[in-house]
Amino acid sequence: MTYKPFILLLGIFLGSYRPGLLRRQSNKFPMKANPFAHDTPLNRWGNTVARLLAEFNSRTRARNQVPSSQTETVALTSTALKCDQVHSCAVCQSEEGNVHHVREMMLGMAVVFPYWECRQCGCFSLASVPDDLGRYYPSSYYSFQEAQEEISAVARLRGILRKLRDHAALSPVFFPLARPRRTDLDVIRRVHLTKSETLLDVGCGGGYLVRDLRVYGYNAVGIDPFVPEDLIDRSGICVQRKMLSDVDGNYDVILFRHSLEHMPINALRLARSRIKDEGVCIVCLPIIGWAWRHYGTDWAQLDAPRHLFIHTRKSFEILAHNSGFRIERVVFDSNEFQFWASEAYGKNIPLKDAAPPNRLQTLGLRIRATWLNRRGTGDAAQFYLRPSCNNPLR
Repeated sequence: MTYKPFILLLGIFLGSYRPGLLRRQSNKFPMKANPFAHDTPLNRWGNTVARLLAEFNSRTRARNQVPSSQTETVALTSTALKCDQVHSCAVCQSEEGNVHHVREMMLGMAVVFPYWECRQCGCFSLASVPDDLGRYYPSSYYSFQEAQEEISAVARLRGILRKLRDHAALSPVFFPLARPRRTDLDVIRRVHLTKSETLLDVGCGGGYLVRDLRVYGYNAVGIDPFVPEDLIDRSGICVQRKMLSDVDGNYDVILFRHSLEHMPINALRLARSRIKDEGVCIVCLPIIGWAWRHYGTDWAQLDAPRHLFIHTRKSFEILAHNSGFRIERVVFDSNEFQFWASEAYGKNIPLKDAAPPNRLQTLGLRIRATWLNRRGTGDAAQFYLRPSCNNPLR
């Protein structure tokens, strides 16, 4: 196909990409005080996650019977060091791995965290979960801002136009006309969700998608243990303040939309016990690909220390199988964020201070992202899972 090289060159030009450009590395990480309050429900969430991870790691060490005196020699770039926080991969149980030091750059704290990379499956895991994980989830964290609404006349008009766009996005015929596209509605369209089926959105934050689906007539509900209280819309409770282990009943569709990477490794197995045998589980998460190989520890989707696990396609396939699922479909959906945010991190600019690209640059970066997605090397993917016969909980 002769048009593909032209599209790639156009994307390179518009995205201001310079082949062979050597990124400057700096050890001068500016330390900034955290401007956010610490006594919030999100703090309690972070501390709960840290406690669950510590308990899980303790059980893993006991199961593998690793002597406390044993340590592994792992590599941090060209420097060898000892790491006793991780004795084996939580996915494949391999004991061979490398350590990478990753900075917190979303809030600009620049605190360095060790991540353990499994040499067998490639999964990254946070080697040492901080006790105060909640401080890295301020009240302004993006997933909790989506629940806010405007009530002005202009906002109502925008709401009407958005509903028209969303109905087109959910249509199997008219979805190409929906602009700008919503990847969350693309997921709903791909699973052919009917209004009689039930959907559970796990870790939904403010419940932006759930509330939209309920307005459009779907039977959807969200859960998040770290919202201040149950969230209510015109039809009743739309987001419940609870954990997945507290959910009763089974669902036709369970959705993890960029939430699984924030949870302990057994969350997917728990989802298997809450889904119907004919149901589908969708997991949208960052995936290790070109961006990691190009940007290294400046890759924005590492998002230390909030992302507890970052998967390769191989490691997630192993996790899905061990959790009682089979992968039916994979859709790569990375976007321009992997380029401009990672470039900012490489220049020691935190995300909160980084300037997004203009419209022309965004167009070029999206073309590049589309190219990576078609090759299966984008930095985000949607995994569509079906329950398999090997239910580990039976």
